[in-house]
Parts: sequence; C-alpha cells; structure tokens
Amino acid sequence: TQSGPVAVCLWAPESSSVAHAPSAAREIPPGGITLGMQSADPKGVSISVYAGLSVSATEVGAILPGAVTHPPAKQFDLMADIREGRHVVVIVDGVFHQTPAVSPIEIMDAMRRGLVVYGCSSMGALRAAELFDYGMRGVGEIFEWVRSCPGFRDDFLAQVFAEHDGQVIPLSVPYVDFLFNLQRLVDSKQIGRKEFTLLERIFRQF
Repeated sequence: TQSGPVAVCLWAPESSSVAHAPSAAREIPPGGITLGMQSADPKGVSISVYAGLSVSATEVGAILPGAVTHPPAKQFDLMADIREGRHVVVIVDGVFHQTPAVSPIEIMDAMRRGLVVYGCSSMGALRAAELFDYGMRGVGEIFEWVRSCPGFRDDFLAQVFAEHDGQVIPLSVPYVDFLFNLQRLVDSKQIGRKEFTLLERIFRQF
C-alpha cells in the first residue's frame, strides 16, 4: 500500500444517500444482455459468470437464470468458455498475484471469436475500462469510476480471500468499498469532508 498523497476520484450518482458500497448484484447486466443489436433470449444463450466475492452464485442465479457461475476469473478461463461454446461471459471478480490474472489478450481473443464479454464491480470493471474501446462492455458505478479517475491504481480493487469447500471467503475490505461507503456518508451528511479525508488517508496506510 501507499501512504503518501494520491489523487482520489469519486464517481457516485447524486441520488446516493445510503451508506453502502455499489452492489455487484445491481451491476451485473440483467436479462437485457445483448448480442450484437439483438436482445438475447436467456433460454437460448450460454452465459459464464466469474464471481464469488462481489456477488454470490445465488445472487447471480436470481439475475441470470441458467448462467454457469465460476470462482473469480484467472488466466486461461476464457479459453475454456470458447471451447465450450459460450455466448456471453460476465467477469465480476478475478484473481491476480498468486495466480496469473485473466489477461486483456485472452479477453480480446474471446471477443474476436464472437463472445460478448461484460465486466463490472472488481476485476471485470478494470478489464472493461482497459478494453472498452475494443468492444468489452463495462457496467456499473465502479466501471465508470475506474474509467474517469486519473489517479486510479489496480490495488484499489484488491481483496484478500480464501477458498473452502468450493466457497470464496473474503478476508479483507477492498479500498473501493471503503471509499464509496465514505462518500455515501458524506452525501447523507453523517460525516464531513474533513473526516472523509482523514479516514481515507488512514485506510490507505494499511
């Protein structure tokens, strides 16, 4: 982590008044997933969703019935989606550091082969911001924040987690969640800008 000054940008809708981080369940593209210019019939579309931290498999199933939910995305996962004939991939969460991350190159390869790739919330938002001009579809507040913040760093989205019995268990709070929570507290006048600045600086020291 970095303890020195850093440019911090916020992107939050004016209507936000509740102190909570953006919900990944709201950011996942719902039944209105599109293939090209046509609205996709969920029954005829094979969808892979990589999640587990920002949103649970149960929540994914409620939004996208029939979608296949996987743990956070890693390198070469999308190659399996290509082989299995998926039509749509939604990247919410992804790994990095200990395990190679899903790369922009393999996402672009998947899109070249006809897959529609969405990203939101965490690793998906990061990759969508990087590849937006090449056709990856970004969704949600965090995606917009990543794209618009000149001081953004990849570790703003990082989260420590463990896996047990097929479940993904979060062990830390990502900076982005803390930041959006603080902004909502400011918006609801529960804290002032001075407290926001102090708490944000303290959080970055850990």
